[in-house]
Amino acid sequence: MASLAKRERYALAQTLRNLGPGSPTLCQGWTSFDLLVHLIARETRPDAALGIFIPALSSYADKVATQIKKRGFEALVQEFQDGPKKFSPFALPGVEKFANSIEFTVHHEDLLRAQPNYVPRFFSDQDKQFLWKLFTRSGKIFMREAKIGIIAKSDQGTYTIKSGKSCVTIQGEVIDLVLFAYGRKSAANIKFEGVDDAIQIIKEAKFGI
Repeated sequence: MASLAKRERYALAQTLRNLGPGSPTLCQGWTSFDLLVHLIARETRPDAALGIFIPALSSYADKVATQIKKRGFEALVQEFQDGPKKFSPFALPGVEKFANSIEFTVHHEDLLRAQPNYVPRFFSDQDKQFLWKLFTRSGKIFMREAKIGIIAKSDQGTYTIKSGKSCVTIQGEVIDLVLFAYGRKSAANIKFEGVDDAIQIIKEAKFGI
């Protein structure tokens, strides 16, 4: 079976085609076309992709995005579906599996959950196990702004994201925990356990990049 990253790449490309360039996403201010440009820039223009992390480079990143967008929606969808070019770091063996599995899954959910006819997707046990593995590794980074302890629970197990005297348990499907950690809180179906003040801290904390 193809890796989750490869399957999500293909599925995401099909969703982009079905929705077209002007559909909403969970990424504030981004249409489906903008999301596609981000995916292309990430794989082909890492110099511009740094604009997400470094505010001083945001104007440069915007210029590169404008250049990419001129190539057209359909052409970019096909380019994305075809995968990274030979000399892209994402083409190295094993890199796509670990670098793109959550990236593509989250961005696919960004598209799907922003639509009025959204229906939750089915994830196999194997995919959930792999997403849980990645989540337990990255959760500490993406939820680092939390000022209290966090315990995550899913059908894949229980994991302490962060220790603390005051602690909140977040529980849900693995994909919802991933989305919550990556800053898509309003779209994630999460149950909370803990005192009200602590739960409010978790809800208001800034998660993600």
